[in-house]
Amino acid sequence: DNPNNCKVLLTWLNSDLYPRDAVAFATVASSLVYPGWKRHEAKLEAYDNVRYGWKTPEIQSSLNALLQISKDIRGSNDEDYTPNPRMMPAVYTWASGESFSHAASLSPEFEGNFVQVLQRLSELVRQLYDCLAILGDRFEDLPQILEEVHSRIRRGIVTYESIYLI
Repeated sequence: DNPNNCKVLLTWLNSDLYPRDAVAFATVASSLVYPGWKRHEAKLEAYDNVRYGWKTPEIQSSLNALLQISKDIRGSNDEDYTPNPRMMPAVYTWASGESFSHAASLSPEFEGNFVQVLQRLSELVRQLYDCLAILGDRFEDLPQILEEVHSRIRRGIVTYESIYLI
């Protein structure tokens, strides 16, 4: 969508601040594919850690790094495209193997929007995996992380071509 998205993603990966755990990687990366609903507050503090239990130090530090990288690259005038963590509790729950109904109950949006975010995340992971041949050995741990993320995300309703009944 925005040419800065690729620059933000590659800078994040080059920073070595991306999570090495597949669930944490999926959780933080979901903030990049959640559509840019305008004027959101990109703050982890908005989520109840006790209720969700997802806010690990690895996720916190990685998201904070991603938010800073985005701010540095995009500046303050591009708020519509900053990473948006609102879907992270739901993605964390889904990537952890929980049921769709439980994960979707943690989503701030309708179930269809949650599926769309998971599908976009799956596509991002697939594209990153395809790019690894070009990027070289710099990211030697990333192929395994991406394979696990893909298997954790692409299951159940997320694999359906359409979630609407005719």
